[in-house]
Amino acid sequence: MSSSESGTGRIIAEVVAEGVEIPSQRDFLLSCGCGLMQGYLFHPALPPTRMEARLRDEAIEMSTACAPEVVALFRPRSVQS
Repeated sequence: MSSSESGTGRIIAEVVAEGVEIPSQRDFLLSCGCGLMQGYLFHPALPPTRMEARLRDEAIEMSTACAPEVVALFRPRSVQS
């Protein structure tokens, strides 16, 4: 969640709704103005090795469309043993 002051004394916050599993939950959140969601409705949980592979694949796809500093965020870090 990120937040900032709007200059009016009010705090503006972005919230990620977690655990969205069915379309009616998604629809409700959208009707409330929440557009950031995650959960089984969008993709089931993945084992760590599959998640790493997916992030690598997406980084390769993004490398043709994004600035290098954005792609670097998705590049796996080397693991030291």
